[in-house]
Amino acid sequence: MKKLLPLLFVCLVVGKTQAQSTELSASAMFTNSTGISLAKGTKILPNPFSSHFSIQLDEQLARLGTVKYTVMDYQGRVVYENRLVAENNVVEMNQQIPGAYILTVYTAEEQVAFKLLKTQ
Repeated sequence: MKKLLPLLFVCLVVGKTQAQSTELSASAMFTNSTGISLAKGTKILPNPFSSHFSIQLDEQLARLGTVKYTVMDYQGRVVYENRLVAENNVVEMNQQIPGAYILTVYTAEEQVAFKLLKTQ
């Protein structure tokens, strides 16, 4: 018998914040032990960015201490990988070339991906 793997569907939504930065959030169909889905409790600001961006977590998600992230370029190479330890986490991308990147934020129970754009 074949084993069926569960699928995670992610929908990206783009809107404007008061500071005229593009705020990127996502919605997913799973929640973690806090009862807050990782997708709804995560914000990426600004996007597009020139040198750095911020990963903002809901307070309850930040307290978990098990939220991690990976930034990959479009060739699939891991550029950065670390643990998110606070509500506001800054990722410096000064050494990376302008272009598109994929940010994956994840816990043991779920993951959500965001498209990032680094400008000049």
